[in-house]
Amino acid sequence: MIVRRVVLVCGPPASGKSTWVAKQASDGDTVIDFDRLCRELGSTAHHDHAREVADRAHVLRSALERQVSAMESGTAWVIRSAPDPQQRRSLARSLRATETVVIAASAEQARARAAADNRPDWTGRAIDRWWSLYRPDSSRLERELSLSEPLEGYPIMPDDTADTEQTTAQDDSTGDDTATEEQEQETSEVTDTGADDTEDDKPQAGGAFDEKAAKAELRKKNSEAANLRKRLRELERKNQELEPLAKRAREAAEADQTEAQRLQARLTEREQEIHRIRQRAVKSEVRAMAADGFADKTDPEALLDLDAYIGDDGEIATDRIKADLEDLLDRKPHLAKPKPDTPQRRKPAPDRTQASGANQPRAKDPASEFAGFVNSRLLKGRR
Repeated sequence: MIVRRVVLVCGPPASGKSTWVAKQASDGDTVIDFDRLCRELGSTAHHDHAREVADRAHVLRSALERQVSAMESGTAWVIRSAPDPQQRRSLARSLRATETVVIAASAEQARARAAADNRPDWTGRAIDRWWSLYRPDSSRLERELSLSEPLEGYPIMPDDTADTEQTTAQDDSTGDDTATEEQEQETSEVTDTGADDTEDDKPQAGGAFDEKAAKAELRKKNSEAANLRKRLRELERKNQELEPLAKRAREAAEADQTEAQRLQARLTEREQEIHRIRQRAVKSEVRAMAADGFADKTDPEALLDLDAYIGDDGEIATDRIKADLEDLLDRKPHLAKPKPDTPQRRKPAPDRTQASGANQPRAKDPASEFAGFVNSRLLKGRR
């Protein structure tokens, strides 16, 4: 299992480098392609990019290549021109490349592809210059792919047993529909030392190609690119210096946030506790007021909104409770306490041991009545 794989892909313009990489790369792989970077930076051209865009793309490419060099896992494909073997070895070292592939399409085949893609006129001269500078390398990590045989999913892996083996194969001869190959001869290839490996073959507008003026312009742009790289390194250094401060600031912010979260949690807990106490108080008030009218004093708790009786100031609205209890009894009279029955006086039971007339008052005879009258008079006279 390959944990880290970095493939440096070189070749002349219009040789099919980007097409070959597109076939080899998998989803999630890193692909560093100069033309693609230019378009991501706003260029609307496929190959003939504006100088200011190309300069920015050089700086961005250098930063991305440093990231590839530092990565410890994954797969990356870096597309360059690099006709000189020393430059390829230097690039491979800086990238910590695991292999180098040279798409060695012949000048005739590359020009045919360039014409089919409607590339700028200077592309043909850039192809010839690449071949004039190209030398194969005997490194065991370098492979050269030519256009003598078909190439379909050709596997590229380092071979520890051969130092000079060269494999021939053919790239896609239908042309590069995505037109993402690098414009090295137009914008120049920048090496580790900041120098360009080829001259700018793009013709000057309005006249014949002026090699001296082109070299002067090239040196100027190289100087500008070097300044940009210097500024980028300075920014990276400042970022490294500021990172500890930023880390401490983040930690302080997280600590403040954590403390705020703790306080918020405590506040929420207290509010919930207060709410529970108020609810218990409302329940007690409802039960006390329902005891006289309801058969079960706990019935209103399930039928009334207890929270509605707690005011914003925390006070309990007893008047509303009383009114709602009365309304509840009107709507649900079956909940009311039953009214007590009126007690009746108990009649004494008849004395069954006596005659039927024993309990009736007896009529007085005349003699007895007269005797009583006489006695009352005598007693009155004595007084």
